[in-house]
Amino acid sequence: MLPPLTDLIALLEAYPQIRAVQIWEYEVLEGRAWLIKLRCSLPKGYQLQIRLRLRGERVEYSYQLFKARPILRWDNAPHHPGLENFPHHFHDEADAKHPSALVGEPLEDLPAVLKKILEHIT
Repeated sequence: MLPPLTDLIALLEAYPQIRAVQIWEYEVLEGRAWLIKLRCSLPKGYQLQIRLRLRGERVEYSYQLFKARPILRWDNAPHHPGLENFPHHFHDEADAKHPSALVGEPLEDLPAVLKKILEHIT
């Protein structure tokens, strides 16, 4: 289940390195499905894009740090079945795929994502 949008924004705004949070998309789809896309401004021209989609009971997510191109990415698209903790995985700067400890719960996952992003940009 997706958390309320206000909870997501409050979590993001609790990080002083996040300078602005913008809602790019927020829509109710068919049935109980939702789509949320946020962009966050970070220091040194970095951006974090968060895309969350609820389909049935499953949250599809992608978190992406980028400037002119993607730098670090996490998602649960089911296209790397050989990785531990499938379908959760991480793409590094060289686009190598790695297992990810994320679980598909945005309020639980975002602190780990932000920790890795802030280590990368500082």
